[in-house]
Amino acid sequence: MAGLDRTRGPGLGVTATDLNGDGWLDFYVANDGMANLLWINQKNGRFIEAGLEYGAAHSEDGIARAGMGVAAGDMDRDGDDDLFVVNLALEGSTLYRNDGERGFVDITRKVELAEITYPVTGFGTDWFDADNDGDLDLFIANGAVTREEAQRGQPYPFLQRNLLIRNEWHGQRFVNATPEGGEALALNEVSRGAAFGDMDLDGDVDIAVSNNYGPVRLLLNQYSGAWRTRKVSALRLRGSVENRFGLGASLPRGTKWRTAAGPHAAHRHSLMAALRTLPSGLPLSFFQDGPIQVNVEWLRGQANTFVIERPGTSGATVQPIHPHPRQPAIEATERRDQAASSPAHATLEGLGPVAQLHRASAF
Repeated sequence: MAGLDRTRGPGLGVTATDLNGDGWLDFYVANDGMANLLWINQKNGRFIEAGLEYGAAHSEDGIARAGMGVAAGDMDRDGDDDLFVVNLALEGSTLYRNDGERGFVDITRKVELAEITYPVTGFGTDWFDADNDGDLDLFIANGAVTREEAQRGQPYPFLQRNLLIRNEWHGQRFVNATPEGGEALALNEVSRGAAFGDMDLDGDVDIAVSNNYGPVRLLLNQYSGAWRTRKVSALRLRGSVENRFGLGASLPRGTKWRTAAGPHAAHRHSLMAALRTLPSGLPLSFFQDGPIQVNVEWLRGQANTFVIERPGTSGATVQPIHPHPRQPAIEATERRDQAASSPAHATLEGLGPVAQLHRASAF
C-alpha cells in the first residue's frame, strides 16, 4: 500500500528522517552494488522513490557504490540532515550534502573524506558529537569481506581498524582522528555494527561495537580538553496525547536562547537523534546563567517557546509560554559526570580536540 515495494534492492542500510524539509519522515536506503533509494513521504501513507532526482542515488562519478551502512545528520549546521554512506574498500564512503530545494551533492573529495575511508569496508556508522563542540563527527565500524593480502595465512584475514573522523569547521573539512583515539581504536578486528548512546550517563556519547569472531567492545568516551565550564540542561519531552516522546521535534536553525547577556544563536538540534543516543534527553549547553528562552519546533510544524529558569539545575522546570494543547511538555534534567563529585551541568569538563575512547569491557 505504501509503494515501498515498487523498487527493489539489497537494502543493507536504512535511515528515517525528514530529507526535504516538509516536516514528514522520509526513508533513505543504502544498496550494495545498486543505486541508493530515497523514498519521499507523500503525506498520505505513500512514498515515491526519488533518489536519482535528488542526487543521492550514485556517487559524483555516476556509479552505484556498495552501500553497507547509512547515517543522517546535520553535519554543516545549516538546518537540514545530510547523508553519509559507507561502502566497500577501494570505493571510499560517500557524503551527500543536503542543499535543500537543490537536492543532494556528493562532497566526499571536497571535504577530504575520500582518502580517509578508501582503504576500508564500512558497516556500522553514525554521526555523533564526539567532543561536544557542536559539530557532528563520524565513527565507522570496519571489517573486510575479502582477504587482506597482508594477512595471508592467518586464520581470519579480514581484520581492519575502525575509524574516528573529526568534523572541523561545520563540515568544511574532516580529519582522521583514529590514531589519537586511544587504546580502543588501535585494535584490528572484523567489525560489523555499532550502536551509540550515553552508556555511563556522563553527558557524552559512547559506542558499542559488534565483531565477527570477536567480542563486543564497549568504548567509553573519555574526552578532556578545551570545552569547559558549560552549564548543561537535558530536555526530555513527555507527551500525554500523541507522540509521547516528541520524535522529530527540533530546535530550528537560528533558534535564539535569550539571556541577560543577550541572544545566542543555535544550529538545529534534533530530539530524535538525542533520544537515539542520549536517553537522558536533548543536551543544551550554556556559558551563562538563565533564565533561557528556547524555541521548540515539532515534527508537523507547530512551535512552542519554553523558559529554562536555571540552566543546569537538577530537576529544573521548563515552562511553556505558548503551549500547544496536543504537544508534550518538557522537563529539564541534570547530567552527572561519574568521574567527578559535582554534576556535569555545573562544570562540564569538556571535550577536547580528539576523543580518548578506551576499551572499557568486552562481553
